[in-house]
Amino acid sequence: MAGLALQRLQEHEILHVCDSLCAGATPEEIVDAIGVAVLMGGGPAMVYACEALEALEQLKAQERALTGGVRT
Repeated sequence: MAGLALQRLQEHEILHVCDSLCAGATPEEIVDAIGVAVLMGGGPAMVYACEALEALEQLKAQERALTGGVRT
């Protein structure tokens, strides 16, 4: 379902972010991990980091829309 709403992003960024959330990671933990990836990977990692952050924001927005803003 998330893939349908996020078609313009690379599939693997969506899957990794979604899987991380499903495994219990908080959005803050995901942002921290993205920061480490950029630190270690430099400029090339920045492209994927931006896409991962966009996927996270869109997944959060989709969750809010489905739950009416109530986090379960």
